[in-house]
Amino acid sequence: MASTNENVPSADATSQEHTPRAGSSTQPARPARRVKEVNTRSLTDFKDTRELAQVMLDAITAHKRLYEDANILHGDVNPNTLVIFEPVAGAEEGARTMGALIDYDGPSQRR
Repeated sequence: MASTNENVPSADATSQEHTPRAGSSTQPARPARRVKEVNTRSLTDFKDTRELAQVMLDAITAHKRLYEDANILHGDVNPNTLVIFEPVAGAEEGARTMGALIDYDGPSQRR
C-alpha cells in the first residue's frame, strides 16, 4: 500500500517556551512544549510485521495508561483510530516509529 504522510502538529522536546506564573512577569512557570510537525501513516501502511507489532503495543500501552490514570476507555479502537508516527527530521539518532491512539472525540467511557 502507498504510504500517506500527513504533516500534523507534534511535540518537540527541544523547543520550549516558559510561561510566567500568575502575578509574576519574571519567574517562568513549568516549560510548555511547542508543537511543530509529525509525519503519520495509516495503520495499514506498516513496513513489516515487527513494526505493526510495535505500533500495536504502543497503542495498547497508551490505552492502558489512560484507563489506569484517568479511568477512561477510548470506546472506538479500530484501524482508523490507530496511527503510525514517523520520526521527524532532526530526531535523535535511533528514533523509531511509534503507534498512537487518536480521536478521543468519539465515544469514551469513564469507569
